[in-house]
Amino acid sequence: MAEAELRLLNAVELKIALSDTDAKLQKTLSIYLCPLLLKLGSEHAASRNKVISICQHISKRIKSNPGIALPVDALLAQFLDTGVSAFTKNFTLIYLDMAIRHLPLEKATALLPKLVHGVSVHPTPHQKTLFHLILHILPQWAPPIEAEQQEQLRGEMGFEERPEDARWLAEKIKDLMLLSLVGFRVRNVNASRGSRETLSLTGRRRSGAGPGPMPGLFGSDGPPAGGVGEDADQDQEMVDADADATELEESVPTGPAHAYLSSPNLSAAAFEFLTNNNPTTIPPSTLTSQKLASLRFLTSSVFTPGEKLPGIVVATQDGNHEISGMAEDAVKRMGLDWESQGIVGGLFRLWSGGDGPLPWPVAVKVLSLLSKSVRAANEVGSVVAVCQNVLNPANEIRLSPNFKHPKLVQATVGFIHWVARMARKETVEAIAEFSLERAEAVVTTPLPQGGYLTPEQESLRGLWWVLVGLIGKKCPEKIFARAGLVKVLFEALSTEPKNLRHSVEEAISLLIPILHSPPEPLASQLKTLLLEQMLRGQASARYTIVRTAISAFPMGDVRVRWICVLGLVQGAGGGKGKADVAEEARKGLNPHWFRVVNTGFATVKKEKTLGGEERERDPYALPTFMRFMETAVSGIPSLKEVPEYQQGKLVMGVPVPIFEGVVQFARQLLVMEAVKKAGLKLAVDENWEVMLDNAMEVDLATRKAVGSLVSDLAKNGEDAKLPDYLDMLCKGLLSQDGLLATRCAGWILELLAVGGSAITADVRQLNIGGVKDLVFGNKPEMREVAAHITALLITGSGSAEELQAALKEYLEKVTKGTQEHAHGSILAVGYVLSRLSARGKLDVLPSELVQECVVTVFDVLRSSATNAPMLAGAVVQALAEMGAYVVLKDLETYTSGAVTVSRSEIVAQLVRVSKEAKDNSLKDKAIMALGRISVSFPEDAPEIETILGAIYAVHEAKQVELTMGSGDALSCVAGAWQSKALSTHLDIGDVQPPVVERTKLSERIVEQVLSEHVTSPKPILRKASSLWLLSLVKFCGDMPAVQSALKRIHVAFSSFLGDRDEFVQETASKGLNLVYQAGDQALKDELVRSLVGSFTGEKKVQSEITQDTELFEPGVLRTGDGPGGNGSISTMKDVMSLASELNNPDLVYKFMNLANSSRAWQSRKGAAFGLGVLADTSLDEIFSQNPQQAVKLYSKLFTYRHDPNPGVAKTMGDIWKQVTKDVNTVVETYFDAILTEALRGLGEKAWRRREASCSALAELISGQPLAKIMPRIDEIWQSSFRAADDIKDSVRVAAMSLCKTLTNLIVRSADADNVARTDANRVLTTAMPFLLGRFGLHSDAQEVQAFAIDTIIKLCKSSGPALKPFLSQLIDELLALMTALEPQAVNYLSFHAGKDYTQEQLDQARFQAVRSSPMMDAIDRCMDLLDEEIMGEAVKVILKNARSVGLPTKAGAAKVIVNLALRKGELLRPHANTVLKQVTQLLSDRSIAVRKSYAATIGYVARLTDGEKTLALVNEQFQNFFEGEDETTHMTAGITLNAISSHASDKFNALASSILPNVFIAKQDLSEAASGPLKEAWEQNTGGQGAIRLYLKELTELISKYLEHPSWRVKQMAARALKEITETDIALPMETYLPLLIQAVAGRSWKGKETILDAFVTVVNKQKTYIKNKSGQREEITKIVIREAKRNNTDYKPFAIGALAKYVGANEVDLFDTVYDIVSPFLVRFPDDMDLDSEDLDAKPMRLVMQNNSIKALAAALHPSVDTKLGEHLQTLVDILVTNMKNSVWNVRIGISEAIKQICERLDAHAPRPAPTIDAAVLQKLWDVLVQITSDRAYDSVRTAGVRASLAYLKMARKSEAWKVVGESVEKGLAKLKMEEPSTVVLAEWEKKA
Repeated sequence: MAEAELRLLNAVELKIALSDTDAKLQKTLSIYLCPLLLKLGSEHAASRNKVISICQHISKRIKSNPGIALPVDALLAQFLDTGVSAFTKNFTLIYLDMAIRHLPLEKATALLPKLVHGVSVHPTPHQKTLFHLILHILPQWAPPIEAEQQEQLRGEMGFEERPEDARWLAEKIKDLMLLSLVGFRVRNVNASRGSRETLSLTGRRRSGAGPGPMPGLFGSDGPPAGGVGEDADQDQEMVDADADATELEESVPTGPAHAYLSSPNLSAAAFEFLTNNNPTTIPPSTLTSQKLASLRFLTSSVFTPGEKLPGIVVATQDGNHEISGMAEDAVKRMGLDWESQGIVGGLFRLWSGGDGPLPWPVAVKVLSLLSKSVRAANEVGSVVAVCQNVLNPANEIRLSPNFKHPKLVQATVGFIHWVARMARKETVEAIAEFSLERAEAVVTTPLPQGGYLTPEQESLRGLWWVLVGLIGKKCPEKIFARAGLVKVLFEALSTEPKNLRHSVEEAISLLIPILHSPPEPLASQLKTLLLEQMLRGQASARYTIVRTAISAFPMGDVRVRWICVLGLVQGAGGGKGKADVAEEARKGLNPHWFRVVNTGFATVKKEKTLGGEERERDPYALPTFMRFMETAVSGIPSLKEVPEYQQGKLVMGVPVPIFEGVVQFARQLLVMEAVKKAGLKLAVDENWEVMLDNAMEVDLATRKAVGSLVSDLAKNGEDAKLPDYLDMLCKGLLSQDGLLATRCAGWILELLAVGGSAITADVRQLNIGGVKDLVFGNKPEMREVAAHITALLITGSGSAEELQAALKEYLEKVTKGTQEHAHGSILAVGYVLSRLSARGKLDVLPSELVQECVVTVFDVLRSSATNAPMLAGAVVQALAEMGAYVVLKDLETYTSGAVTVSRSEIVAQLVRVSKEAKDNSLKDKAIMALGRISVSFPEDAPEIETILGAIYAVHEAKQVELTMGSGDALSCVAGAWQSKALSTHLDIGDVQPPVVERTKLSERIVEQVLSEHVTSPKPILRKASSLWLLSLVKFCGDMPAVQSALKRIHVAFSSFLGDRDEFVQETASKGLNLVYQAGDQALKDELVRSLVGSFTGEKKVQSEITQDTELFEPGVLRTGDGPGGNGSISTMKDVMSLASELNNPDLVYKFMNLANSSRAWQSRKGAAFGLGVLADTSLDEIFSQNPQQAVKLYSKLFTYRHDPNPGVAKTMGDIWKQVTKDVNTVVETYFDAILTEALRGLGEKAWRRREASCSALAELISGQPLAKIMPRIDEIWQSSFRAADDIKDSVRVAAMSLCKTLTNLIVRSADADNVARTDANRVLTTAMPFLLGRFGLHSDAQEVQAFAIDTIIKLCKSSGPALKPFLSQLIDELLALMTALEPQAVNYLSFHAGKDYTQEQLDQARFQAVRSSPMMDAIDRCMDLLDEEIMGEAVKVILKNARSVGLPTKAGAAKVIVNLALRKGELLRPHANTVLKQVTQLLSDRSIAVRKSYAATIGYVARLTDGEKTLALVNEQFQNFFEGEDETTHMTAGITLNAISSHASDKFNALASSILPNVFIAKQDLSEAASGPLKEAWEQNTGGQGAIRLYLKELTELISKYLEHPSWRVKQMAARALKEITETDIALPMETYLPLLIQAVAGRSWKGKETILDAFVTVVNKQKTYIKNKSGQREEITKIVIREAKRNNTDYKPFAIGALAKYVGANEVDLFDTVYDIVSPFLVRFPDDMDLDSEDLDAKPMRLVMQNNSIKALAAALHPSVDTKLGEHLQTLVDILVTNMKNSVWNVRIGISEAIKQICERLDAHAPRPAPTIDAAVLQKLWDVLVQITSDRAYDSVRTAGVRASLAYLKMARKSEAWKVVGESVEKGLAKLKMEEPSTVVLAEWEKKA
């Protein structure tokens, strides 16, 4: 058997040996190579050795000729055959490697699917070879263009069936991305013991003493390792016998001490896999290209996102910008689902998997991507590993040695931030302890000396601070267990550098939500710490301290309230802080704002008492008065030790704001505690402080409750802290701060009024003398309050003697003191007498003294009613007080001395003041005094009628405030002390008011108002009667007279509802509510039926009210709708409509009382009518009985609050505030109903409802999560867009505001950085069709269109990958809109172009506007998201718009194409040919700007197209340039070619031999617009004459071709090109160029031919030797030059003569006579009748050129060496010079100078002495000409030329025999010229040789 195998092998070997040509060998190997290799599996060693021998021979022949193709398919099939042995596969793989590397790369790419098949299970040596083969193929691999093919790509690669192959390959590409060849280095080397092993062809290992690895298969010819032979000894012998076997060896490092190489970013094994430990395996020059090719493969659809992401992420941090840019773009295009387990797991594995070091930039990138995933945040184990590995220095981590890089640490802390924000609590708990420990270690580390931190250190430290807050917020128990860290955190507010304090504040703000009632002992420590920081910390930290204190502890914590009080100083003159601290502190002292700020507190919490029992505690409950005062009293002394709290005005050693805050809050606590104890209700809302003040002023129940509490506190003495509070009030009263003193005085008076004798003695004991002094102070308000206080104090405990002394003192001050003293004294007299009467002590005073007081006081009124209003006011007030407390009851008259005053006279005087006073406040006081003084009269007294008459007459003043006062006065007359208007002013708590009978009088007054005034036809009186009736019901509602008339009063108020005056309607609404409240249940039911009947038509009232009743004067409340735009509305109509819609008539009365649109109701008197509304309008019971009513009420009220009429809006707003205790809860509960109502309102006929609904809907959806409105988003979009196109302007404005709100919500909900991809997709799927449809971009309304555009732009900027389904449509619509939205003014400008600007300039401006438009920014964002799948469709729409009619759209499309080429080149490449074809068509656009733009665009596209397409484009453009008929076409072609040169330089350079010769010729175009770009292209791509030399052959052919062109322009360019070539130093092939030039010069003259002639002369002048050696060539050339000079073409002849001059001057030929014949007509006589082609020769410029060139030609023709008639010719020439010198201009003179210089130099050079033919006459003529020239003072240049000619003349003449004759005169003339020369420059010329 062995012999048979050997025979067969020998036969094969013979066939191979006989294959003497490459073709034969290739054919033989295709048949026998694979079977030959299979024999390596033979069981006979001889056969195997024979195969190895044959393989060595084959390898040598193949290596010497790489063109031999091997049977690659058969080799690959054999390698993949599982039945083939590993040893055979080793050799098969060797030849497979050779075969593939010999293949053209485009063919090799087809093998890629087979190469990757099963690659993951091959042995490692085989994997290495296969991977490098794949790397070899990938540069030519490109993904398919079509989307369907892309989808099938993974299946074609076999990865669908074998995903493990894809994972393996992606992993290896990732390692390749990590590879850095800079890191080649030797590690763990032991030189003395180093050894290596090699693999022979047999696959067996052998030892060798090599110093390092040998080149292996990777990049060389070595075989892969692997394979096992059965006979090691035989194999070894065979290999040793063949020295060539060493060529196929591969080194393998072994043993504990060995030399091997590594990369800083890879493990040794991975590095060895990629490089075979050989620097030549992947040369640095190819590493970048291999990475790019691999990355392109990795980013394709071959791999799943989870497989490709790790490698792409690594590539994003590559040092090569092209690689990192491609990777970054791929990450954006992938549209990753960050919640996918595969994605997240892959990133974590990249971060922590493997044993190679991970570069810190990659680690940072991984962490930034993980920070987008909520799933990643919840991967507990991985998160812990990340935190521990980077932040725990004790751990051994898998990162490069610079793992402590600050950016990595910072990224890790940032990732922990993400985890703390997004992860579940259990995940955060897993890292909380460690993170807090590390954070504490960092933040407690002392700062460097000076506190300086680098920006990196500062940023990282700030992140640690914030991390404390984030973890504490998620895991409160962890932060509670670290009280020390909390302490450090708050101390840091003062100790940290200024730039870091915002981080500390952020951390604290994060902790605030979890600090609600922290556990002990942290709570106590925290309060102590906050207080300490408040006292001694940085002022800038106090806002955070106050905010924390408010949020952490309940309202009842007195220490926190004390902190808030301390915060008040920040904004009120005592501090260095800001007003926002004081504002925040006020929130902590207001129960309403405290509740708003602290919604996190449970409504009721349980706490343990000292006895261990549990009790309920309301965290919003206020502290008690006593506890707060204890804290304040103990805290005030400590402030005296703090310098900052000792600035500004001080009271009791503390700043005024703090002092005022203490006493004010203590008062509020006192009132609230009393109200609560009495079971009353006081609304705690935003008006809480005002309501509290009003309650203390006018509400009897509240005053009584406070009095009761004050009495209880007074009984407890010092323990109750009431004396301390009173003491503080007194000190405040006597302070230097006027505002504080006034407020304290009022509060003292308030306490005295409600507390009575219980506190009077205490207050008097504190400082009665100081208060008395204030009676005579400077401020009127203070004098009144001081007088009041003094009266209460002195009448309560003063003796008779003391009282008499005081009154006498006051009387003396009245009569003899200053006006200020008199003012205070009058008030004091009134208050003292009235309070004595109230206490029943008036009889302690002598009657005479009482009468004297009355007379004295009244006498002041008589004398000062008009000239001293202040004193008059004091008298009126004093009389009112005495009247109310019945001081004037007993006597009819009062006498003092000779003066007597009667009670009727007092009344009359007050009536007169009420009518005649100029001051309204005095009138009001007089009216009130009349009401109060009526108490001293019996009900049948005649003075009562006088008083009533005066009160009723007030309405004539037409002032609401006075009328309100008259209502109060009327109630006092009707009820005396039974009237609440008077009883609330009872200021002696333990004294009962006087009993005054008013039964009959009250009945009479009620009847009078109802019968006479209410029914009056006078609007003024009806308005007043409504107020009078309201006052009677409000203040006297309990009296029988009012109770018995409630039904009639109800009817009256109902009639007022139909009044035209809105104030009357509001008064009626309040009155109806009061009537309703005052009646029993039966009456209430009847009243409801009556009122509702009046609105429904079931029951008539005195004034019929229907839906059509006009309630206002026309035009008062204009709405703009209705006929002529004069429609009007009624506030009450809307209130009634609301109650009717709710189907609950009871609510009518409750809403009535809330109509407060009039300013009058905001006054102190008006507020009295609304007090207690909250308790009366509680709807809880109604809603509990009928929940559906709540739905209707809240849904309608929410919309009605936004009514465009301010009155309606305020009314509805007031109702909303009263019925809505917790707005957030109500909106949350009734959200759907409110939304439905608002949407329904958008379709209402009434514009008011539509506008209100827009505003309501905007408020409703603002701040709501999009998921909440998603079910109805379609309806919202449609309604919003419809409203934006409303006919009413104000509705459109409101609708646009709604649309903006909706836009912000949509954009926020589609933000790729903040929401999940699926959520963003759902949002955009709903929103985009509207925005892109007829409701959005295609709407007829400009406002809607603008809104849609704005929304789309915002979505493009924020939505990210979620926009992919809409990208093509977005780009299409946005491009089209660029034209649609262009201002119409552009058409006007275009029509008038040509005067001040050109059309091209206008178009360029339009282009610039497009490039800077926001729509272009949006398109750019869209382009960032394009991928292979979308690119094809996107290209189609872009090209469609490029072909549009509108210039802006074309401009936009051009910009987009350029951006695509720059930023998405790889994606655009498959479509580049199509784009190029379409864009090229736009080069013929009628707009020059469009042509230029797309010409430049082509340059960018060309870089991506095939070379053939690019060449075809270039040829087409050259065709246009040379054959085009208009200059614009030439210019466009030039710009296009230059753009290709600039932007597609690689393609341009590849085609340089085809392009540059044409560019050289084309750049000769005389049009700068056309040639300029080509000149630039030539300069960019050439280096001077070298390019001409390189392309001389091509240039010659082109010039020859174009010189025969029918176009004179092209001929001219060829001529100019030819001239430029001839002017270079390049050795031209004369055999080619001379005939070419002769042929070009022949023929008739044409424009530009002069260039050819000049080039011809230049060449022949340079090539004299060549021409000399050519027989007859010189004569032919001379004939040509003379022939051309004789041509009569006017434009051509001057240049032809110039060429003649150039020729004869350079060649010594005797042509003087010939030249003379040609030029003499233009020199001697210059006739006007020359026989020329045109008569333009008469033009002066042409004449001068002709004259000058003729002189030069004739002078150049004079050659002394060959001229046989030298003397004659010289004489002729001189005469011509003399003749032409006459009347010559400067350039002719310069020409003559040059001619003389040339003649003299030639004569001088001809012989040692000039020819004897030069006689004296010639020399003299020449000198005369030179003198004329050098004497020309007009031009220095002329004289300079003349001097140079003179120097040549002198040199020549001095050698002449004739010099003896002319020399003397010449020398004299020379001296004179020098002497007279003014120019130093010219003199310098003289000095050179003269």
